[in-house]
Amino acid sequence: MNKHQYIEYLIATPSNYTCSNLANHLEGEQAVSHGVVSDYLRREKLTPRGLWEVVSALLNDSPSSYLIVDDSVQDKRYRHKIELVKRQYSGACGGLVRGISIVNLLHSNGQEGDFYPIDYHLFSPE
Repeated sequence: MNKHQYIEYLIATPSNYTCSNLANHLEGEQAVSHGVVSDYLRREKLTPRGLWEVVSALLNDSPSSYLIVDDSVQDKRYRHKIELVKRQYSGACGGLVRGISIVNLLHSNGQEGDFYPIDYHLFSPE
């Protein structure tokens, strides 16, 4: 497991970013358990710069390109020891949840299915 593989997974996966989902999609020589993915995420730091280094070569910029700012709340209602977990409003859940707020910046050239994450920030009210 390496940063490039993990970023490719994030680019290709629109909704389920769990370790077990990634492990289920790796086959053959790349096959790993969800524990290997968890260990990787604990050990490595994925930075916005690292994301940009992988994704920038994939962008197809054109006059119809645009940037999308997407904010979301990752529901962590059963996690009580994660520092960034706070009570906040989630549109997906329709109310207050304990979660982590993430702001993503996406690039699209205007063609269907052309969306690439180019930056992200974890929001911490403090």
